[in-house]
Order: sequence, then structure tokens, then C-alpha cells
Amino acid sequence: MQTVFEGFGTNNADAAKATADKFDLEIPVGHDPGTDGKRSNVLTRYKTQGTPWMIVIDPQGVVRANGFVLEHDATVTLIDKLAKDAADGAGLLKQPFPGFGDDATWLDKKSKDHGFAKFKLTAVRYWCVDSESDTATLKAIIKLYKKYLSKNLNLIVAVRAAKPGEPIDAAKVAARAKKLKWKGPLVIDPTGAALEALQQQGYPKDVESPTLLLDWEGNVVWVATTDKMVAKDKQDPAAVEAHDKLAALLKKRLTGK
Repeated sequence: MQTVFEGFGTNNADAAKATADKFDLEIPVGHDPGTDGKRSNVLTRYKTQGTPWMIVIDPQGVVRANGFVLEHDATVTLIDKLAKDAADGAGLLKQPFPGFGDDATWLDKKSKDHGFAKFKLTAVRYWCVDSESDTATLKAIIKLYKKYLSKNLNLIVAVRAAKPGEPIDAAKVAARAKKLKWKGPLVIDPTGAALEALQQQGYPKDVESPTLLLDWEGNVVWVATTDKMVAKDKQDPAAVEAHDKLAALLKKRLTGK
């Protein structure tokens, strides 16, 4: 970001582009002369004391570094950690679940109030009704839900489209849910806005059908980093491992064992 505080006539957008071209910078390059044309907004808002100046912001919008001196090893360590947290969803932990939005369609009318406070844990699982893998995973999660229902576990099944923008047939969803004997909270995310909000908050974008655990306040306490989770599958040990991790976590949090 070219942050201007002097030489406004020469330190303009064309100069910023020329510098980017000169050094073959294949990264976003911006120009900030300030809204009043007297001082860069970045310089003002981040209270910088000169240039060059480095600011590091994490996926949640929290400033993690803001200074004139760039300590190489410490900065590399910080960025590596932030990248890892973004990849495994760790940045989402302890954050409030963004919810499903006003355009969501609840097929169980009583479920619109999530009622997190009523439960020790709430599991949220996204489901594409046309995906065999998603359906197998949902079956496994419903089985875990029934096992720990008496321990105050809640489960919300959120339906996503197979592809962004595709319409979702509510009648088809209801029929598929009935086939699974699922009578609990069932919500359709018609535009994918809720899923997008979850990803913007830090959920791994390579996971198409997220699975999360929320505490009684609606804060995220665990996220799955894989789509498929089943109890048995010789062809997919990673799916079995993910299932076993979830099962162990539920047991520990709900029974203390």
C-alpha cells in the first residue's frame, strides 16, 4: 500500500503502478492518499510513525503486528502459525457461530430459535442431500447424537446446494430426512450465504460440508477439517479417524471420560 503523507503530486496511483511493474510485484498493490488528500487513512488509522511500516491482520480482522521494525524470524513464525490456523479452522475457535441468516428456511418451525443455552453442546452438520458421502456421514453423526441425546447434546442439520446458486427442493430435503428418520432441527441455506459467512470467519474452504461443535453460548469449540466421517470404511481410513476424533470429543465433553 502506497501511503502518502508528502509529495502528493508525484506519489500518485501511477507511481505506485510503475513501482509494482518495475519490481514485477505479483501481489495486490494499492494507493492511499487519504480521503482529504492530506494524509493516508492507513497511516492515520494504524497510528504509524513513518514508512516502511508493516501491519499483519489475521482472518478475524485482529491486528497481530504493527510496527516499523520487521523482525524476520518472529514474523515468519507468526505468519506460518496464522496460515496453519486458517487451514485447520483454529482461528474459528471461541468465535460466535454466525448463524443461518434471515433467508434460511427451517423445515422444523420450532427450531428457528437455536436455543444453544438449552444444551451442553450443539453439533452443526452441513448436508448435500444428493451426496452419498454426505449422507453416510450424516447417518454416522445422527447415531452419535442418539447415543448422547440424554447427555444434553443437540444437532442441527443444515442443507447446502450441490453447487453454489443451485435451487434446493424443500420437499426433496424433507423426504430424504424422513428416510434417515431425522425429525430434529433441519434448515436450508438457500443461497449459501450462511456457509460463506462461516468460511469468511475462518472455516477451511476446502471442506464442502462443515461439521462444528458449539458450546451453550453458541461459540465454536471444535471444527472438522474433512467432509467425510464414518465409523467403518477400509477404503477411507481418514474418514474413520475423523469420526473417532468426534466420538472421543463428545464422550469427553459430555461424560467427562
